Amino acid sequence: MKLCDIDGCERPARSQSAALCGTHYTRWIRYGAAVAPAPAPRKKRLCIHCGSVVTSGKATTKYCSDCAKKRVWNANPRRPRRGVVETECTYCAAVIRDLQWRNRKCCDECAKSRDWSRTGLKATATCVSCGKEARRGAPRKTDQDYMCRECRRKRPSTPRSVGGHLARARLYKAEYEPVDKMRVFERDGWKCGICGEAVDKDLAWPHRASASLDHVVPLSQGGAHTYSNTRCSHLSCNTQRGNRSA
Repeated sequence: MKLCDIDGCERPARSQSAALCGTHYTRWIRYGAAVAPAPAPRKKRLCIHCGSVVTSGKATTKYCSDCAKKRVWNANPRRPRRGVVETECTYCAAVIRDLQWRNRKCCDECAKSRDWSRTGLKATATCVSCGKEARRGAPRKTDQDYMCRECRRKRPSTPRSVGGHLARARLYKAEYEPVDKMRVFERDGWKCGICGEAVDKDLAWPHRASASLDHVVPLSQGGAHTYSNTRCSHLSCNTQRGNRSA
C-alpha cells in the first residue's frame, strides 16, 4: 500500500499513482500547498472600559469578561440605565424593591407559597359565606372575597345570565322583570316542573340533572320573563323541550 509523501503522514495515498492522501490533496487544491499555511496571528483587542486584553468572544467583543459581568454595557448613553424601582406584589400587595429589568410580580413569601407543587405549601382562604377554610395554590388579593364551590352554586344569578334573558326578551318583545333563579327554585321546592322529579341542588351546570330556569310559555311563543312564567326544571328536560309550549 502506497503512503502519503508528506513527512509524518501515515495515511494511504488516494491511489497507487497519486502522491498525496485525501486530506493533503484537498489542502493542495484549496490553498495551493499540501501543508496548510500557519494561521495569521490574531489582533489584540483591548477592553474599552479597563484596557485589559480580551482573550475570548467574537471579533466584535468590546469588553473583557469581568467588565461584561459587571454590566458595564448599561452605561452606554444610547441605552437608558435601568435602576431600582418599587412595584406592588400581585398577590399580597406588598412593596417589592428590585432592579427594573427583573420585572418581578410577587414578593419572596408569595413566591415560596406559589411553588406548592414542589414544596407542598399551600395558602388557606376562608369562605365569606359559610366560614369554611380551603387550601389554595397561592395567596391572592381576592382571598378576602373567597367563596367555596358549594356557596358559589347557591349564589344568585350572575349578570351574564340576566343579560341573556334580557336580550331574548328584547328580541321577542316580551315582558321582562329581573328574576332570581334561586328564589324560583326554592319556591318550587327543587322539583322539576316538566317531569315532576326532584332536582338535586348539589349538581351544577353543565350536569344534565342540574337545576335550570324554564319558561312555562316560551319567550318565542309570546311568554314573559317573570316569576309567574318561570319554574324549576332539569337541564336535560329544559333542553329536550326546547320552545314547545307543552
